[in-house]
Order: sequence, then structure tokens, then C-alpha cells
Amino acid sequence: MNSDRNISKTITKGKQEQDSEKESKRRKRSEALSSTSEQENSMSEQATPNKSNRKQQKKKSKNNDDPINEIDMELKVVDDELTEVIKQMKQMNSKLERVESAMKKMDSRLEGTIKKGDGTIRETIKDLLLKMKEELLKSMVNRIEVLEGKLFERDMENDKLRTRLETLEKSITDIKQESDLIVRKAVREEEMRKQGENDAEQYSRRNNIKIKGIPDPDPNEPATETATKVIIFFKEKKIAEISMNDFDIVHRIPNRESKNRDIIVKFVSRFTKDKIIRNRKLLKNSNVYVNEDLTKINLQVLMCVKKKMMDEVKDAWTSNGIIKYRDQMGHVRTVKQDEYQEWLDLPWPNRRQ
Repeated sequence: MNSDRNISKTITKGKQEQDSEKESKRRKRSEALSSTSEQENSMSEQATPNKSNRKQQKKKSKNNDDPINEIDMELKVVDDELTEVIKQMKQMNSKLERVESAMKKMDSRLEGTIKKGDGTIRETIKDLLLKMKEELLKSMVNRIEVLEGKLFERDMENDKLRTRLETLEKSITDIKQESDLIVRKAVREEEMRKQGENDAEQYSRRNNIKIKGIPDPDPNEPATETATKVIIFFKEKKIAEISMNDFDIVHRIPNRESKNRDIIVKFVSRFTKDKIIRNRKLLKNSNVYVNEDLTKINLQVLMCVKKKMMDEVKDAWTSNGIIKYRDQMGHVRTVKQDEYQEWLDLPWPNRRQ
């Protein structure tokens, strides 16, 4: 009897020790799960300020006046959030691995401490651990699904921002092209305006000639005396028979030295002026030159045609303000106003040569 009681006490004591050890292991497992929950809460709390900061960054970016900078800020926020989500998934994966490792260790210890005859307890504990593992995995899967949903939303938002950025870039390109077109149009209109002004000024000089080389001994020579000298000169050279009635204006052009001044003659009739221009070839061997009265720009271009391309230009002159030249082949060509700038841009020949 005493031996049976002792055996019974020993069995009871063994069961109590097993129950005590089971309770101790349950507490440890509960503490491990509690620690895991606290880490998840900590991660959630860390993510919340980050979200708040990102919202503040978004608000700041919305206040930005530059649409492209705003989109760049939003894209940066999206990239930061994606990075944070990936980081959280890595942390969850690491925790799952640690939980799996802890469960394997617990299972190994349980198998080492529980006797072979207590298969029911071992299976119960395994089922409990498996259930806990499944619940934890389910929680993790749900969390991953939420994160994947956020990732999808961020991808959609990212695509919208990229589309908006492309639209803005296209708008900027269109505006730049339109601006360039307006500038080119304005430049062209300015050129046409200058050409129109030049044509109008040259037309106002259509009855004028400029005479160079008639002696100028008196710096105070009156206009009547100048006109008389012109009449006599043209008569002597058999260029034209004219009188005072043919003149509208006759005067010397002032210069710095007040001597050898050119003469401007404005005729009443353009026909008289054209007749003198046709007959000026009779002055070939004299020191007197008769030319049309040109505008400043026309005179500059005429000098460029005469002097800058002497190997190609044989002779140059004007007819009613239009610049013409004869090339080395004998062909007569007209210089259009669109070509003026090309002639002006040509370099002057080296005088030493």
C-alpha cells in the first residue's frame, strides 16, 4: 500500500511539475507574443508621424507656384512612402522568421521534456502552436494585403503625376514654340517696317541728285550762286539745258572743313533728274561725279557691293534708288533688300593687299 501511495505521489508530483513547466512555457510564449505586438504597435506609431510628415510635405508642395516643382515634390513623397512600405514588409518578414525560429525551438524543447507516453499533450501543444502560427500568419497576410493596396494606390497616383508632368512639359514646349514664332514674326515685321521706311525715304528723294567736285571757294556761297554754277556746268558738259525754273532746292551740304562741299539738287520734275542721270556718262574724264541721292542704308550697301566683292563685281550703280551691279561675266544683277544684311556682314578687304 505504501509503495502504491509513493508511486501515486510520484506520478502526481510529476504531473504537477509538468503542469508547472507548461504554465511557465505558456507565460513565456505569451510574453513573446506580447513583445511582438508591442513591436508592431511601435512600428505603427513610427509610421504615423511619417505619414503626418508626408502630408505636411504634400501641403507644402501644393503651395508651390511652380507646377513642375510641385509634381517633383509629390513624386518624392510617393517614393519615400514606397520605401517606407518596403522597409515595413522587410521588418514583418524578419519578425515572421524570428517567430518561426522561436516556435521551432519551443517545439524541440517540448518534445525533449514531454515523455513518450504523453502523446495527447504533445499533440495538443502542437495544435495550439500551429493555431497561433496560423493566426499570426493571417494577421501578417492581412497587413501585407493592406500594404499592397497602398502600393497600388501610390502607383496609380505616381502614374497620374507622371501623366500630368508630361502634359505640362508638352504645354511648355508648345508655349516656347509659340513664343519663338511670335519673336520671329516680330523680327520680320520690324525688318519690313525698316524696309518700308527706307523705301519711303528713298522715294522722297526720287527727284534728287548729288553733285561732287564743283569748285567751292566761298564757304558762304549763296544758293542762287550754287544753282548758277550747276546750270553752267551741265550746259558746258552738254548734259542738259536747264534753268532756275527746273530747280526746287539747290544747296551745298555742310562738312567739317566747310570746303569742297557736295551739292544737293532737287528738281521740280523727275524727268529732268532722269535725263541728267542718263547723260552723266559724259563726265567720265572729269573730276565731277553725279549720283542719285541715296538713303544712308542704301549708300552703305552700295559701297559694300562696290568694295567687298571686287573679284566678282565689275561695276555697281543705282537706278531710282535700286542697287544693281554687273558681275565678271557681264550679267546685271539687282540687290534686294532681303540681301542687304548679307552684304553688310561681309568683311572689308585688307587695304594692304
